[in-house]
Amino acid sequence: MCQVTKDSGEQSEHHGRHSDNSLFWSRQTPDVVECFRERVMDRDDGRVYEIHGFGVYGHGANSSRFYFEGKYHQVEPPAAGATNAVSTQ
Repeated sequence: MCQVTKDSGEQSEHHGRHSDNSLFWSRQTPDVVECFRERVMDRDDGRVYEIHGFGVYGHGANSSRFYFEGKYHQVEPPAAGATNAVSTQ
């Protein structure tokens, strides 16, 4: 489980699992359904963080649906002694 506090102060709880070098997260409330996958890959051209997912917000005809994906490339190596962790917050 991952507890997220947004800038607005709103908190959300995501349940996750690890499989095939990826983290799969989901959240379901009466007004929200979200599911996404995160992973960090080491490639010849550096590290890449990927996220893919969807969200449904609201009910019926008034609901909004979003599909998203992002790919972020590391632009420079981390400083000596620094950790290179990806935060899910």
